[in-house]
Amino acid sequence: MNKVIIRFASTMYLLVFLALVLSSCGGEEDEGSGSNGLPEGASIEPITSTSDADFVVEGFVNVARNASNSTISGVITNQVVNGDSGTVTVNGTITRVDCSGSTYACTDYDGNVTYSFDNYRVSAKAPYLSYDVFVHGSVTYTWDRRNRYPGTSWDREGLSGSGLTIKMIPIETYVVGYEATNLQISITNSAGWLYLSNGTQFNVSL
Repeated sequence: MNKVIIRFASTMYLLVFLALVLSSCGGEEDEGSGSNGLPEGASIEPITSTSDADFVVEGFVNVARNASNSTISGVITNQVVNGDSGTVTVNGTITRVDCSGSTYACTDYDGNVTYSFDNYRVSAKAPYLSYDVFVHGSVTYTWDRRNRYPGTSWDREGLSGSGLTIKMIPIETYVVGYEATNLQISITNSAGWLYLSNGTQFNVSL
């Protein structure tokens, strides 16, 4: 009788132990990531509003500025700049001129540069610390900046290109990113249009 009781108790102990092990193995989930491979609560959405469009256009501009930081003033011919992955080939002209007078300080900074992005990726740099930004295609970025004190200053920008791809991938929780292909951008004097592949267009500004 004692042997039966001991055997029954041992069996029950083993079953409870196995239940606890299986529960601990199957009951935990990774709270740091969502089912889509992005951080928890993050998503990648299409462009559906003017504010989305402005944000995406600024993405192109800031990636272009990032590439410009690796170039020098003057005439630029087929200069290749490496991203965190991919490359961009830079062609154009950048000038910096001291236009100061006897009673004022003045700096003139102008550019007309074409950036040919080849699967170019910039990982989480200011001002987009919450995103990895991926771009493909060619854009021409122009700027005319004058800083004068005292006096009148201005900052005029232009951006144009077609067949463009951008993907702004969230790397933080509860952040919305954007993805779009075959975009067209036409901006002069800091205002213009972003055209989506489906024919939708948004008024945008820089």
